[in-house]
Amino acid sequence: MRDLWVLPSIRLLLLGLFCHLIGLPANSALSQVTPLRKAGFAPGGPARPDSPPQPAILPPSPQPTGPTEKVHRQLLVNDLKGHPVVARIHGREEGKTLVILPDGQLGFPDRLIETRVPFVPATFDAVEADLSNGEFSGFKVLRKSHYLIFTKATDAFTAASGRLLEDLYDELFTKLEKSGFAVHPPEFPLVAVIFRTEREFRAHRAVDKDIQAYYEIFTNRIYLYEQADRESTAPEVAAMRKPQTVAHEGAHQILHNIGVQPRLAPWPIWLVEGLAEYCSPPTIKKGQTNWAGLGMVNAQHLATIRDIAGGANVSNNVLARRPDLPMVQSLVCAPQLTPTDYALAWGLTHYLATRKNSDFLKYLKSLGRLEPGQLVSPEQHLADFEAAFGRDLFGIDRQIVKHINKLKVKPGEFLPYYAVMVEQVGGRGQVRRVGIVSQSPSSIREWLTKTGEGTIPSQWNLVPHTTKGNAQTMIEAFVQGR
Repeated sequence: MRDLWVLPSIRLLLLGLFCHLIGLPANSALSQVTPLRKAGFAPGGPARPDSPPQPAILPPSPQPTGPTEKVHRQLLVNDLKGHPVVARIHGREEGKTLVILPDGQLGFPDRLIETRVPFVPATFDAVEADLSNGEFSGFKVLRKSHYLIFTKATDAFTAASGRLLEDLYDELFTKLEKSGFAVHPPEFPLVAVIFRTEREFRAHRAVDKDIQAYYEIFTNRIYLYEQADRESTAPEVAAMRKPQTVAHEGAHQILHNIGVQPRLAPWPIWLVEGLAEYCSPPTIKKGQTNWAGLGMVNAQHLATIRDIAGGANVSNNVLARRPDLPMVQSLVCAPQLTPTDYALAWGLTHYLATRKNSDFLKYLKSLGRLEPGQLVSPEQHLADFEAAFGRDLFGIDRQIVKHINKLKVKPGEFLPYYAVMVEQVGGRGQVRRVGIVSQSPSSIREWLTKTGEGTIPSQWNLVPHTTKGNAQTMIEAFVQGR
C-alpha cells in the first residue's frame, strides 16, 4: 500500500535536483501549507451569524468550460503534516494563493515555488491509510464506489447512509450529464465521517447547535451523526431529518467535486442551499423514512411555506419580507438564510428546475464559470438572476405561488401536528407559558429562537398529534396552566 505522502522516486529526484540548483536543503525549499480553516462550510441548517465574509476579489483569468481544457499550475509544498508534495493552485482567498493538496484539502502556501511535476490525486488506499492512522483512528471504514465512510455509527445506519450517497451521486451525475454539463468523476475519494452521537459530533468541532451536519469546504468532507440528544422527544422529526441531512450534505459535496460548483466560488446562498434541498427530499415508505429522489416534493417545506402564508393556499404577498419587495429579490440578495428561508429557497429552486428548466440549466452553467475567491455583490447576483429569468420579479413570485399550490405530497406521507410549548420563569417567579401548533420543524426552530430572544429556551417540549385540533387543545390547556 502506497503511503499518502510518499512521492514516486522520479519526483523526489526532480525535487532534490531543484533544491540543489537553488542551494537549499530539500524540505527547507518548500513552502509550508496552512489549512484553510476560515473557508467555512455548507451547513445542514440555518446559516450562522459568524458565517465567513465574501472572499477577496480574484484577478481575472481564462476559464474554459471543459474540465480537461483548463491550464493548471503546480507548486512544491510541504503538506499539513510537513511532507513534500506537489499541490495545484486552486484560486485566491483573502488576497492569498490557495492550493489544493493531493487528498483534496485546501490550504495557503507561505511561498510560491512552481514546478512542472504533475499533480497526482491521492488514491483510496492512501487516503484510507492516512486517516485511519491519524485523525479517525478507531473508526470503522466502509468503502463504496465513490466514498470512504469513516464511522462510529451502527452498521445499519452506516450502510443506509452509504447506499443513499451512492444513489444520490449516480442520479445527480446522470441528470447533469444528460443536461449538457461537462461533469467528470471526482478526483479524490469523497470522505464522509459519521459519529455515533450528537455529543461526539459537537466535540469534534464546535458548531452552532442548530447545525445537524455540514460539508466542510477546506477538508472536502461531510460530517454527521446518528443519534440526536433530543431524539426521544420528537422521533418523527428525527426520522425525517436523517435521510434529508445525509442527502443535503452529499449534494454539496458532489456538486463541488464533479465540475459543477467550484469550491469557494461565490454562488448565491439561496441557490447553494435551495439546490441541496431540491436534491434531498425525504419520503415515507411502509412506515420507514427514506430519500425520495431528486426533485420530489418536500412535505416539510410545503408545511413551512404554508405556515408562513397562514393557510393551505399560499399568497405571494405574505411570502415577501417587505410588502414592496418581491420575495424573489429578498431571497436572491440574502447574505444568509433563516430556517424558514430554506423552505422558500427550495420552493424557488423547485419552480425554476420544473417550470424554467432550460433557463435554469443555463443559469447554473454561467455560475459554474465563477472563479474560487471571486467577489460578487448581492446586486450582481440579482442582475444575473434577472438576466436569466426576466425582470418581472413580482410576476415570478406569482408563478412560484401557483406552482407551490399545485404541489401535493404522496398518499400516506403524513406529517403530524406538533404542539410546541415553552415555559419561562421571569422576575418575582412569574411564569409565562406560550405555545404554537405547526407541522414544520423549520418553523418550530425559528419560533423557539424568537421566543428565547436569539437562543432556543432550555425549557421546551414538543408533542405530536394526528389532528390540528388535538394539538391546539393541548396548547390552550398548557397556556392556561391546566
